[in-house]
Amino acid sequence: MQKPSNYDQVEAATSEKLRPGGYVCIIVSAKEAIVGKQNKTYLMLALDIAEGENKGFYKRKHTQKKARDPKAKWPAVYMQCAEESSIPHFKRMMGDIEASNPGYKWDPKWDEKTLVGKMLGGIFGEREFVTKDGEVKTVVECRYITTVDAVRKGDITIPPIKKLENKTVSSTGYADTEVEDDEPPF
Repeated sequence: MQKPSNYDQVEAATSEKLRPGGYVCIIVSAKEAIVGKQNKTYLMLALDIAEGENKGFYKRKHTQKKARDPKAKWPAVYMQCAEESSIPHFKRMMGDIEASNPGYKWDPKWDEKTLVGKMLGGIFGEREFVTKDGEVKTVVECRYITTVDAVRKGDITIPPIKKLENKTVSSTGYADTEVEDDEPPF
């Protein structure tokens, strides 16, 4: 057997899994994106766990994926629609981010880059998806944003698993919720 050329640089894979629950997160990257058939505007936040035993969880996961696939996408993205009907939810999210970062105010110029490095509370839950092979699996993802204080106090409700419920799903499942790796970590 011949030793692969990148063997010494690659980290060994782990079976580390994130459990549903509340986590203090850091925004690693933020960008505006037009998504879906209706071309809706979303704010997309790449997140990582910032505290506790799972600190750096998504960075480790991304590093492992990048070793296998240089085009790997960041594994934890929260998307919030910024269209008229969703403004109340968008405003609540921004209020939670401001409350979690004393002195920070959402820039009146609406510059999403000011969000990088800011903390937030993430409420993570399970969601079913279909693999490329047609197999139904679950993933733990950020489903809601709250304040860091709410997470630290345990003042959260873990959402129930989001089932597919016999919906028709494309062969790619929900992989399109991840973001292209144009500028790290997206």
